[in-house]
Amino acid sequence: MGHEAEHITHPHTLQWFRDEQYMPDAVIDRQSVDSWREQGAMSASERAKSRVDSLLDTYVPSSISDELRRELRAITVDSARRFGMENLPDLPAD
Repeated sequence: MGHEAEHITHPHTLQWFRDEQYMPDAVIDRQSVDSWREQGAMSASERAKSRVDSLLDTYVPSSISDELRRELRAITVDSARRFGMENLPDLPAD
């Protein structure tokens, strides 16, 4: 087919596009308009905020050693300085 071909009607596309394009997500709404209205008609922004709140409410940080924490911080600071940042924000206490 190459880069100039028309892919939409190609047999491979017709066979796979529905399965491969299905991306369930709490933010992206693929419902009908009627279903969307019945479930509160939340905007994408409202759904995104709800998802973030849910993730933050259930987040449990993994425990890492102080040595690994220092090493990761050093790598991050080094990278930040290469891109012009002099300081990074303080990390929250565990």
